[in-house]
Amino acid sequence: MKRDWQHLITPNSVTLAALALVLASALIAPRVVYRLLHDGGFEHWGHAIDLAEWPHMRTFRNHEAPLHTDAVNVENGVRHRDFWVNTGQWLRFRNVPATTYSRLTCLVRVHPLWGAGGTAHFRLLARAKDGTVISSDVDFTADAQAPWREASLDLSPLAGREVDITIMPLSDAPGMWTLLRDPRIAIVDPR
Repeated sequence: MKRDWQHLITPNSVTLAALALVLASALIAPRVVYRLLHDGGFEHWGHAIDLAEWPHMRTFRNHEAPLHTDAVNVENGVRHRDFWVNTGQWLRFRNVPATTYSRLTCLVRVHPLWGAGGTAHFRLLARAKDGTVISSDVDFTADAQAPWREASLDLSPLAGREVDITIMPLSDAPGMWTLLRDPRIAIVDPR
């Protein structure tokens, strides 16, 4: 007596089922792992996210000079990732996990070759998928000889969500040359 389900098992149906399982795993597994680990270890283990290596980065260029996102500099034996971003342009890092103790940090300054002066500031902005936005502005001098300044944004109000982070220099001098160094998500010790 032949069972009713035996005629359903064919090489094509087994292949189709295997492909469906692989596709479902590829779509669901990263979310499940993230949920099981709560935050991918960023909060619990104090890991930081190097945004210079983040795979979901977009840039906006306003028909001026292209953004340079691949500069590597070594100063005093320390490797740094520098981004050359002119005012009116921006960098966006998509789908970054935010936790209770997450803080976006980077260093900013005017490019040493800039000589036209002006006033400027960097805007750091984080937007959750539900539309919640937090931001921070960091003023800095347009003096090309000024040192690096730290810019930071506390991401704790968006804890438990994936956010899109936008970093943009703003100035009254169009096309001002600015530098952004070592953007990352750091974990602030709650103690």
